[in-house]
Amino acid sequence: MSLSLKTLLLALASLPVALAGCGGDADSASDDITQADVAFSVLDVSRSHASAGVTLIKSSSDYRAFFDADPPADLSFNKSWVIHYSMGMEKTGGYATEVTRIQKTGTKGKYTLVVHTEDTSPGDACNVTQAITNPQITVRINKQTGTTKIAADVDAEVMDCGASGPIVEYRFGNQIFGSEVSIQADGVIDHGERTCCPPHTDTVTEKKLSAAKLEQLLAAIDAASHADTKVTEGGPTTEGSQSGILEVHTAAGDKIVIHDIERTTTVDSVEYNTAPEAAWIEALVAGIAEHDMPAPPQE
Repeated sequence: MSLSLKTLLLALASLPVALAGCGGDADSASDDITQADVAFSVLDVSRSHASAGVTLIKSSSDYRAFFDADPPADLSFNKSWVIHYSMGMEKTGGYATEVTRIQKTGTKGKYTLVVHTEDTSPGDACNVTQAITNPQITVRINKQTGTTKIAADVDAEVMDCGASGPIVEYRFGNQIFGSEVSIQADGVIDHGERTCCPPHTDTVTEKKLSAAKLEQLLAAIDAASHADTKVTEGGPTTEGSQSGILEVHTAAGDKIVIHDIERTTTVDSVEYNTAPEAAWIEALVAGIAEHDMPAPPQE
């Protein structure tokens, strides 16, 4: 599914030796260290147009200069340091990074912090938004006495999204009447209407989505992928005899439910995505299909 590459990024220039730290963690000044894990927590802060690389921040003034913002009230540089890692500027969406581990290695007074990251980039077949992105992450660690260098050890993963396929799939109706719509990654729309009698499916020719509309759809899919879904139940005839599903596929290959009406012998189960962009996707499909799903409950 994916191709893993192991890359070692630059070790930065020597850093000033820190004052005594707060102890605990991997902050031991008594013995030489081969490899010791350093605990970390993620900070919700980012740098505008951050260049690729890893940066160690050891003071409030450096924090302000780097992020153009004040440190959080609970962040004391007498006890903590901040590490920022960036993949740099990317031309599209589909990129992401996370810190998976931080280790302190080396000998007393000459320790190196090694920041292990997992960087994800989209493969050729992935559907991505055509917008500049700047994947980055910031973490807090305990102050590490005797540290003179920092390096990033990057596990780079390219997502294999497989062959281009539908990014939107819609089916709704009953055994006799219904609509089927799929929108491909290149904006091509496949549309069929099921009718009778006898039961058969007619192919409906549709215009390909414009580049602007496709871009808007991809952005809506991305937004919906980060939203919650809700499930409601009703009686066995709440939606008549019709059932169906509207689902989308993300750049990473994940399947996201936008609206699902499932009929059983006892109750109808209705699942719907709560993102405003999900309603936009549903309206887009409703403009194509002849048989529309009943609107989901209002928030």
